[in-house]
This record gives sequence, structure tokens and C-alpha cells, in this order.
Amino acid sequence: MKISDLKHYGVAMSDAESYWPKELKKKMRSKGKAIVMQGLKGFEKFKFVIELIRATRFAKKIDLSPALKNGLNNPTFLKTQTEYLTLFRALSRTVGTERAIVICKKIMDETAREALLLCFPEIETVKKFEDPLKVFSEYFEVGANANIKAGCFKMHFAEKTDNAIEFHVNWCAWLELARVFEIPEGCIPNCYSDDLAFPEYFKELGIKYTRTQTLAINQKPCNFRFERIEV
Repeated sequence: MKISDLKHYGVAMSDAESYWPKELKKKMRSKGKAIVMQGLKGFEKFKFVIELIRATRFAKKIDLSPALKNGLNNPTFLKTQTEYLTLFRALSRTVGTERAIVICKKIMDETAREALLLCFPEIETVKKFEDPLKVFSEYFEVGANANIKAGCFKMHFAEKTDNAIEFHVNWCAWLELARVFEIPEGCIPNCYSDDLAFPEYFKELGIKYTRTQTLAINQKPCNFRFERIEV
């Protein structure tokens, strides 16, 4: 097997997310709705329904072009993100931004791991290679080019050695979409989901994943680092 045979090799994250099974998306929506309603009290539930109607109307009228200026045009991905940001906008206008973030992080707790890990090669397949970090050195480089071309990120590698890979993201379509929706904080749960899924995944491959800052909380750049775990 070659590295290029791995799942989603050379595929942008926006496209990988668009391949999520319909059944999974349905389950994510169902869990998300349940968690939202559990997080609301009494009259807040009624207010949320009204705000969701308003947010849906808002979403139909907004101009997404600022977030699409680098070429992002995957309709399935945009539909998924629009649904999420519409929900976050309605929540933030119902209970405030801080509580909306807390509720949406709970949604990520219940749904993000399974979905995000579908965007990466299966762990057992990667383990068939002698050096998983070397595998991801190539996998990430090809993926970075795909993400830039697809208009997902502006990014570059800050370090690529035998023992560490670090890349920096200086522009992110997920954040820009949240800004178009006038809720940049809506990107915070998205970033949180990365930190739910990636540490455990990469640890099984002998790689330590860390990120100390994100664009979503006004820290530039997003710094993704992967280091070999010395045994």
C-alpha cells in the first residue's frame, strides 16, 4: 500500500466533510436538537423557536462571498455549515453568546469525534506503515495544497522534521463564514471539536497533537503541531 492510497489523500477538509453519510448527519442533527432543548429553560425554548425562524430568514439573504473569496464552493459543506451557524445565531440571540458556546460545545462532545475521524485514514491502516509521522508529513503536505486550492485555508508549514510537523493557518473559511453570520464566536465550538478528536487519534499512532492558539479567539495563527512520542 502507498501513502497515496490512504482515505482522503489530497482531499480538502471541506470536501471530506461533505462525504459524511446521510445517516450520520441525521443522527448529528437529532442529537444537536435534543442537547439544545435540554440546555434551554421554560420560555427560552419558545424564544429560541422564534429566533431560529429569524436566523433562517437571515441565512437566506446574506452574502457569503467574503468567505468564498479564495474559491470555496462545495455546496454540501456550505449547507452543513449554514445549518450550524443558523442554529448558533438563534441560540446566541436567545441565551447570549457565552451560553450558546457552552451548548454547542456539548453538541460537539456528542457528535464531533465520529464525524471528524471519518475525514482521516483509519488508524489500523496507518499502523501498517513503519513510520506514521512520516506518513502524515506527506499526507498533510498534499492535504495543505488541496485545502488552499479549495479555498478552505491560507496556511504554511512552520516546521517539518523527522520528529515534528507544525503548520500555521492564517485564514480560515470556517471563521469567515461565522463572521458573515455576524457571530464569529460560532467558530469556537468548531475549533473545540478538533481538540476532542485529534489527541486520541494521533496518540494511538505515537504522535502528540497540540494547538495553543486559534483564530477563533483572535489569536493568530492557528498552530497545529504533531510531535513524535519518544518511547
